[in-house]
Amino acid sequence: MRKSRPICRLFATAWLFALPVAAQAEGRIRITNGEWLPWVSQTLPHYGPASQVVTEAFAAVGWTVEYGFFPWQRAFELAKNGEYEGTFGWSQIPEREAHFLFSSPVFSGSDVFFFRRDFGFEWDGNLEDLSGKKIGRTLSYSYGQEFDRFARPPTAQIDLAPTDVLNMTKVLNGRIELFPLDWLVGVGLLAKDFSADDAAQIACHPTPLRVAEYRLLLSKKSEKAAETMRQFNQGLDLLRQRGRLDEILADVGVPELPDGRPLPCRPVRVK
Repeated sequence: MRKSRPICRLFATAWLFALPVAAQAEGRIRITNGEWLPWVSQTLPHYGPASQVVTEAFAAVGWTVEYGFFPWQRAFELAKNGEYEGTFGWSQIPEREAHFLFSSPVFSGSDVFFFRRDFGFEWDGNLEDLSGKKIGRTLSYSYGQEFDRFARPPTAQIDLAPTDVLNMTKVLNGRIELFPLDWLVGVGLLAKDFSADDAAQIACHPTPLRVAEYRLLLSKKSEKAAETMRQFNQGLDLLRQRGRLDEILADVGVPELPDGRPLPCRPVRVK
């Protein structure tokens, strides 16, 4: 892995497509980002396929993007406070709407529960069946309004951690019983950050907690946020109409576990 840098820059390539006549070069926008393989990462080409969608959508309307990579909580706060114009890779919930404008969906994924195989977790999607379970959550994440309302003491025993890796480690150590996470991200963690023996101890349930849509957020502290968002959505629509959006996201593959270990589960539906 190459050494981290606080700011990474991507410039759109000329081959992308001819810009509409009305789309004059607007300049540069600064967006916070984070590590969430295989969707976004400072270590991936174009900083991951989801970042590439954002970059090319802005390029379609004359903008270049400068990404700053940070831990997710800090990425959110930097954009919320207006130090960056926006942040990328968040679902839409009312608590965030007070501070941000939300784009059209950029990509979607399925959140599933990861757990130790010897826990023997069975679930049909009913949140009430989770009562009393020890559940890990990652700071700054939302798992959907319904689950966020449910997962509060005394209904559930919540254990917060700053990173997904730490939460998955807590699953292995038995400190928590369940950890909700995007399926692809969870498989990626097991492939990258855990040994083959540890990965073999982890399973997940194929019934998704939710299918989440992830978006670009622009800070309301910027006077140009509304117009910038309008242009971004226009660029995103152009990618969708030309098939470029599907083409980019088609490159998102399922990470391979060490020693060819079988996947912990496969969600019954993934957008």
